[in-house]
Amino acid sequence: MESPRHDDESHGGAAATALLHEMLLRARRDGEEPELSDEQLRSNDQLQEDEMLALEAIYGDNISILSAKDGLRCFQVHVHCEIPDGISVSAELSRDDNRDQNSRFFDTFSVQHLAPISFTCLMPPSYPSHHAPYFTLSSQWLDTVKVSSLCLMLDTIWSQQLGLEVVYGWVQWLQSSALSHLGFNDGIVIQQPDSMMGPVDVRVVAEIVSVESAVQWLISYNEEQCHESFLIGLHDCMICFTERAGIDFIKLPCGHYFCQRCMETYSRMHVAEGTVLKLLCPNDKCGGIIPPSLLKRMLGDKDFERWERLTL
Repeated sequence: MESPRHDDESHGGAAATALLHEMLLRARRDGEEPELSDEQLRSNDQLQEDEMLALEAIYGDNISILSAKDGLRCFQVHVHCEIPDGISVSAELSRDDNRDQNSRFFDTFSVQHLAPISFTCLMPPSYPSHHAPYFTLSSQWLDTVKVSSLCLMLDTIWSQQLGLEVVYGWVQWLQSSALSHLGFNDGIVIQQPDSMMGPVDVRVVAEIVSVESAVQWLISYNEEQCHESFLIGLHDCMICFTERAGIDFIKLPCGHYFCQRCMETYSRMHVAEGTVLKLLCPNDKCGGIIPPSLLKRMLGDKDFERWERLTL
């Protein structure tokens, strides 16, 4: 497991940190932050340190330590909602940039990996004995009203365990229960902004994005994570039937994949024999094309030049 990052470059980190400090200053000005004895401050500081060590051990590279004023502890966790079997996403789209209600339709697709919710937290000196941590939430695919609903639920969790460490409980709830809380048990629904009127919590750090942008973000994130999972997983080559790590495979546009050694041998054989028109996906039921850029990488300059001449 990688160590937590120490920067402000994570999603919304700088903006969230600034907002958290504003919230703390406002609370102090309004008398909501109590004056504590030195003994109580030391006790809170030790509890915070222990909690931070536990969070870093649990969340590893999903937690980023952010710089904060006055030596306060500030961090961001990328919270991954649990979807063990993947989840469907239904997005309300419009035809030809027409925002009329009659032009709208729903497009549905599935993802195996859901883009995270960013949870940013600042621990005040009064936590956990007297005051909850200050926090913000942001998401590039949830609308601000739904994120506001999550904020209120975290408040409820704190009210049920006043004076105790709560951050792990908050993150765990977001991971395991946020989707069901939002009514997404049977799939996620993303609607046009004008369909989602309602109050927005000040702790929501987000911009109103189009449904199209949210969909593109979800699809891109899912594709990246699927690719990463493939690279670190073990797979069987359907040519030599050898098990290898994904990093040793070549994945074709059609979705079929074979080990690099077999693909290079297969490609060079067709070029040597002059049967370049048969240089397609080795799966006998597919016949998908192999892009020239991929062939050049497998063949090398000399064989690729021969392939080009043979295809003219």
